[in-house]
Amino acid sequence: MKTDGFVAKTNEITNKEHLDTLAEKVYNVKDITDIVLEILVDYLEQVSFMKDEELMYDRSKWMLDFGQDTEEGDYEKFGGHDGDIHTLAILIEQIRRYGKIIYDVKKKNVRFD
Repeated sequence: MKTDGFVAKTNEITNKEHLDTLAEKVYNVKDITDIVLEILVDYLEQVSFMKDEELMYDRSKWMLDFGQDTEEGDYEKFGGHDGDIHTLAILIEQIRRYGKIIYDVKKKNVRFD
């Protein structure tokens, strides 16, 4: 991008290729788009067909207990990346159906500090 001193020319600022490259460098748009598309596919193929009984559980706790133990190899055993994508699709559907993400938290153990 050639400028006259410190002033950028208008065509350089509005150049679509330049803006796309800049957006990719700053915001990682392609990576985010790919992840969101994976979530959408999982949602359309699986989660949208789930019954309330299948969705009314603490998916985050399930992932903590089963999906993230990399030392034991459970991360890949329970889906790895696909399990993470499925979890995000479930959490989004919980927000859509119930207006919140479902957590199994006992109120007496919640810390507010």
